Amino acid sequence: FENTMNLRINDKIISLNEPLSMELGPGLLGNTFDGIQRPLQNEP
Repeated sequence: FENTMNLRINDKIISLNEPLSMELGPGLLGNTFDGIQRPLQNEP
């Protein structure tokens, strides 16, 4: 992924027709997170 700091509303973007992917570290294994990486361990 690239920095999105300069991305503004109405900027044109290009779809790469690929699923969203990212590299994750070992600290995330065995845990559950929401879409912005908040832990959900205490959720029902």
